[in-house]
Amino acid sequence: MTVSIDSVDFEDFFSQLNDGQRPYKWQSDLAHAVLSTGKWPEHITAPTGSGKSAVVDIHVFAVAAASTKIAGPVPPRRLVHVVGRRALVDEVKRRSEMIRDRLIAALADESQGIVHRVAKSLQSLAISDSLLSVSTLRGGIVPDRGWQDDPVACQIVCATPDMAGSRLLFRGYGSSRGAKPREAGLLAYDSVLVIDEAHLNRQLSLTARRVADLAAESPLAELVPVLQVVETTATPQDRTFNAIGVDAEDIRSGAVEPELHRRLSRPKPVTLHKNDGWLPSATTAASKKAAVQNIVDLVNQALENGQKPVGVVLNRVKSALEVSEALQASWKEADSTPSMSLLVGPRRRYEDSYDRNREDIDVYVATQTVEVGVDLDFGCLITDIASGASLAQRAGRLNRSGSRKSAKAHILCPEDPAGVREKDAAPYSPDELFRAHNWLNSLGDEGLSPVNILECPPPQAEPQKLALSHLEESRARLLSRTSEQLVAEPDLTFWLRDSLEADNDITVVGRALPLVSEQSDSVEDSAIDADAASSLLKAAPPQPHEAFPTTTQKFHALMKSAGNPIAFVNRRGVWARVGSEAGAEVCAGDVVCVPHTLTGSTQSVLAPEGEQVLGDVLDPIGQGREHSAQVGSNAVRCVVLVTGNDVPGVPSYWRCSVLEICASLQSTGEEVSVVNIFDALVDRGQEGFFKDYLGLDDDLRPESGGELTVACGELSVSSHNQVSWVVFNVVQSPSSQDEMLSEVTTGELVGLDDHQKHVADRAEDIGTRLCLPAELIALLKVAAEYHDAGKSDQRFQAWLLQGSKRPAGPVAKSSLTQLPKRQVNFLPAGWRHEQLSAAILWSVNNTLNPLAYRLVGTSHGYGRGAFVMNADQLLEKSASEQLRTTAEELFDTGVWDSLIDRTDRSWGVWAAAWFEAILRSADVTVSKEGR
Repeated sequence: MTVSIDSVDFEDFFSQLNDGQRPYKWQSDLAHAVLSTGKWPEHITAPTGSGKSAVVDIHVFAVAAASTKIAGPVPPRRLVHVVGRRALVDEVKRRSEMIRDRLIAALADESQGIVHRVAKSLQSLAISDSLLSVSTLRGGIVPDRGWQDDPVACQIVCATPDMAGSRLLFRGYGSSRGAKPREAGLLAYDSVLVIDEAHLNRQLSLTARRVADLAAESPLAELVPVLQVVETTATPQDRTFNAIGVDAEDIRSGAVEPELHRRLSRPKPVTLHKNDGWLPSATTAASKKAAVQNIVDLVNQALENGQKPVGVVLNRVKSALEVSEALQASWKEADSTPSMSLLVGPRRRYEDSYDRNREDIDVYVATQTVEVGVDLDFGCLITDIASGASLAQRAGRLNRSGSRKSAKAHILCPEDPAGVREKDAAPYSPDELFRAHNWLNSLGDEGLSPVNILECPPPQAEPQKLALSHLEESRARLLSRTSEQLVAEPDLTFWLRDSLEADNDITVVGRALPLVSEQSDSVEDSAIDADAASSLLKAAPPQPHEAFPTTTQKFHALMKSAGNPIAFVNRRGVWARVGSEAGAEVCAGDVVCVPHTLTGSTQSVLAPEGEQVLGDVLDPIGQGREHSAQVGSNAVRCVVLVTGNDVPGVPSYWRCSVLEICASLQSTGEEVSVVNIFDALVDRGQEGFFKDYLGLDDDLRPESGGELTVACGELSVSSHNQVSWVVFNVVQSPSSQDEMLSEVTTGELVGLDDHQKHVADRAEDIGTRLCLPAELIALLKVAAEYHDAGKSDQRFQAWLLQGSKRPAGPVAKSSLTQLPKRQVNFLPAGWRHEQLSAAILWSVNNTLNPLAYRLVGTSHGYGRGAFVMNADQLLEKSASEQLRTTAEELFDTGVWDSLIDRTDRSWGVWAAAWFEAILRSADVTVSKEGR
């Protein structure tokens, strides 16, 4: 039995996780409040440097401690940490993963005391192997989906505002149709949404609180914690209620710890530079050069004075790149070259993560990306004037540790702060800069010290729209109709953004794409084999480290400057050419793939005026470069060979050999396998490079562990002796895509009755862990017992078996790894087995709680309104008369539509989606186990 964990244990837990650092009093107070009430405060108000990132530690501890109590308040199991910049999302993820790794290490080590006890407690919660689930939802990567599969585990989800908000509103950017309702339900219940620097996300805060209010009206709210919303800020504008944190009185009176007092009270005097040229307003080459040189001189002077590291924070990426290049040029003749790190949000993740992991940096050149969540400790700050709130955040990185008695802030200003033009002030307004200038002049000798900022807060930012938008219940019901094809997707900007400007975050990836022949110019559309490129991207989708973060406006500018080359975007599982068909335009959250030879980058930042090609970094290891990023959810390395594009470090003749061998294997009907490719290379005397390049041992297994898999495309358009592409993956674990899990397994055939029984048992287990009442657990169990009943259809069985020996009873999953499209050879397009499952349950017993039928019919995210098929299209000709009558009643007379509406109204749209997520998690976790 797990030993009880109490709030008094938090200090030891925090200290062991953080290398002996004791928590501050306000952090301990927060932990005690969450554990004793089960609720987070609405506000956390603490200056930059006060340790607001400890919300992750507190969440983990509170969930573990609550699980050891027989009764009492229960805090949410799921923490969704929202921060406005993707690079900072990654920072939160890294901290969360550090905590998870230390918990895993302590799991079998009782000597680690409270950390061991917390780890054991979290392990007892989860139905999966992960005692702490850490997921990322941000642009630039395929969103993590594992967090949906274990609703009883302690979880941390690191997200950007758009990615979290769109999921809360049933329209998750980058999510599949089936996942959207599950995500919305899980976020609306048993979750706490912590919005960092909430003054920048007022609309999201309001929308999230509105969702919480609507979710609280459901009967489910009596059983499961409703969404809690926490706004954090370092610059509170007025006294807030239901808040925990640090205020100026605490600091001035010495009520805070000595270390925290140093951090928050040491002066940061301000020097305004108005006569040295301001880079954003420089209009000539000479004035721009002078403004840049002024910054270079300030940096070098600070280095000479020993004020390391020096932080240079500029308002625009272009400015940061210009200053970075000028600094490097100024050090060419130096006896020793200072080390420099470029930290800008739009930089490609591969190079950016490398810089962020470097130590002993002398100079950081950055943009607004360092304002939130980055643990930097500048000895000197040189920054463009910005809004008051942004300057306060940047100053939080100056003498962050409080180890220096004083640290200077140099503010670069226009000569006439009252006469700044709109275009020069961007991304701020002229009025914001003017008010910030006046505020800086009022700060006195203490300058930008945190306590001084608390007592003299920066001017509030101007509202970017006249009034915040209120989410109506009727609109929520429309958004929840995720399985219906709307004429146009709802624009979520209205409910998620403080500004209505139509510029959305997207990601661009450069890739070597298959060409029509070995002699082609890869930028020309006619040279790229579009069909082969589409199939390649499905086999080897873009990965996090390849991502260039950007916006739709910047992407279109890049494409225009490059002559509008071919580009691909994922639409419903197919990589379509941008603009080639309706729906193939670039939207928020999209990942767009362009040719790697496209010119338009500078220092790994997308820039239309850039003179460097994007390049392809999918496999940095093969190019002799360091690589720590994991490729996808189940592979650690991905090697791609294509027609017409050489790979650095790979002889052209060897690349062509592999493409030719795969074509030959296809033509003779032999399996395209690692062994067969190797044997053919032996015949050519080229096997040595194969083993060396892919890192294989004598058994053709990766020396790093795991398995090597191979996939290839069709024959090249003009080179018929080659396939268009080959992909080698070093795989650590099997894929877990939802649709595949529903139909195939990596082992033997799975019997339908056995599968449904296992899922019913798992649903009962999850319901029990969630402390649901017996009648709801029984409802979930009945739904699980029938969720796949429609798979008994003989046409569906023929599709699953594909000529295999027919077992005694129907099967739930094929033993094959790939199956033909069902609508082509076996079933009509749009046929869903869960629609038939719902009809079968209704025909057996039509007196159940309507929620039971709904859960069966919507178990894959379809039918959340109406199914596309009527009874005649759904049923095979041999269907019983009773089943036919039932299906006609349900799907031909509007009963199903009415049932969905009734359950939406009686439970609420988020609660209904939550139940769907619980049933689906039971199905997915059982399927992952091969059952």
